[in-house]
Amino acid sequence: MAWPASAALHVIGTLGPALGAIVCWLRHGDRGLATLRRGCAWRPGLWPWLLVVVAVPCALLVLGIGYARVVEGSIPNPLAQRHAEFPWLSLPVYAAMSIVFFGFGEEIGWRGWLLPHLQARGSAAWATVWVALVWALWHLPLFMFLDTMQAMSMAMKAAWLVNLLLATA
Repeated sequence: MAWPASAALHVIGTLGPALGAIVCWLRHGDRGLATLRRGCAWRPGLWPWLLVVVAVPCALLVLGIGYARVVEGSIPNPLAQRHAEFPWLSLPVYAAMSIVFFGFGEEIGWRGWLLPHLQARGSAAWATVWVALVWALWHLPLFMFLDTMQAMSMAMKAAWLVNLLLATA
C-alpha cells in the first residue's frame, strides 16, 4: 500500500537533481556554470532527432488508437485517461508535469551536470555507469512507498536498471 503523500513527494523529489546541480554551480561559480551549460547545451544537428523524439510517440499514439478501434470497437478519449499514481490529473496535465518535473528536474541534474562532471575525471563509459548507479539509488525510496514500483517483478526491475543505464549514455 502506498504512503498517502508519496505522489507529492515523488514530484517534489524529481527537482532534487536539478537543485543539486544549481547548488554545485553556486558553490563552484563559473567552473560549475560551465559544466552545467556544457551538459545542457543544444548541439547543431539535433533537429532531426528532435523530430524523431516528437514524431515517434505521436505515431505510437495514433497506432494505439487505431488498434483500440479495430480490437475494441471504440476510440479511447485521451483526455479521460488517468495515470495510476496521479489519478486526479488529466493525461495532458500529467504529460506536461512529467516534462517539467521528471524531464527537466532530473535531466539537468543527472545528465546536465553530473555526467559531464564525471566525464571530466574519467571515461564516458565510467561516468555513464556511475550516473546510472547514482540515479538508481536516488529512486530506491520509490520502491518502498509507490504501489507501481512495488508491483514490479524482478525482471521489470532489471529492465528498469538497464533503462537507466541506456538513458544515461
